[in-house]
Amino acid sequence: MDTKGRFTVVPYQTAPDPPVTPQLKKHMEKSMHVVDEAGNVYRGGDAFVYLRRAFQKPLSGIMGWQPFKALVDAAYYIVAGNRDKFARFLYTKEVWTD
Repeated sequence: MDTKGRFTVVPYQTAPDPPVTPQLKKHMEKSMHVVDEAGNVYRGGDAFVYLRRAFQKPLSGIMGWQPFKALVDAAYYIVAGNRDKFARFLYTKEVWTD
């Protein structure tokens, strides 16, 4: 989605220190994080909303408002906790092996 090359995607296992601290790396095991140029850290649903806004996706503006923020956070953690199930459902043309 990042056709302008504004973001660098890094697996948390190889994220540099700084900006990633050992404490932050521990949190990264459980959810997606975005660290912006100013050093602000967005986690989980907030990171999802930050990226939607950056890519100017529909409804991204209201996703950060209460009560929508709570719904986005809940949906994020449901999907993140069940990645394998959602991937099998969403990517039906892929070949999966266990």
